[in-house]
Amino acid sequence: MSAPITKLPATVSGTASLIRPSFSAGLLLQDDDLTQIVAYVRDMSRRFFRTLFGCGVMCGFEITSTVECGKLKIVVGQGLALDCEGDIIELRQPQTIEIDPTCGLPIPPEVWISICHKERSCAPRDVLCSDTEGDTASTATRIREGYEIQLLAERPKCVCGCCERKAHAEDEPKPEDASANAEDEREGQREGFLARPRDPCYSEHYAGKCACDCECECVLLARLSYVKGQGDVASDVAIDYDVRRFVRPALIRDPLAGI
Repeated sequence: MSAPITKLPATVSGTASLIRPSFSAGLLLQDDDLTQIVAYVRDMSRRFFRTLFGCGVMCGFEITSTVECGKLKIVVGQGLALDCEGDIIELRQPQTIEIDPTCGLPIPPEVWISICHKERSCAPRDVLCSDTEGDTASTATRIREGYEIQLLAERPKCVCGCCERKAHAEDEPKPEDASANAEDEREGQREGFLARPRDPCYSEHYAGKCACDCECECVLLARLSYVKGQGDVASDVAIDYDVRRFVRPALIRDPLAGI
């Protein structure tokens, strides 16, 4: 028989941020009781997504860009992303944005494309008992999730994305350090499916650190490099996806399929 484990007298207890409602028979419910049901599920989902995946693009958001009649035409494909708070940003169909130099706004050498999470209240309904006598007040009964696509001449300060890979080229292991990088050279890494643990964009995820709650509602999608030719006609428009953070989970093969 093993000896009992000695419990030290030092203990610490506290509370978490999640709060769920509790009901009982005969209880008079108020509006905040019903709202707390939705708030609990939403807050739990946001923390789960933010901690498990972090912020970034989950699928889609392919960018195409052309120059037509001197205008820079950018098409953002449909996709799904997570912002820094764990909110879902959904683009259900492609959207087109144009930059027209004739409108007084010249096309910058670089164009940073981001998408931000937005909400708006809708479906107003009259309130039966209003505080104002003689007037009928109304309040919104639904919140519609939305988005806003932004084109910026420089990288936004508060955005979910990756640092430029070239800026961290010196951090990559040298050929003589092949043994230290052996873990990265598995089949998935050689095929290009897995993010490198040494990549500054994913290093904290591999290290098991909690995702930040920086309250950024925008996710970086791409960076466009615009090179002018003769007569302000673009000679080349390059699309750089390295600045975005991709967080789609990878699938593994069935371990029983080969038996």
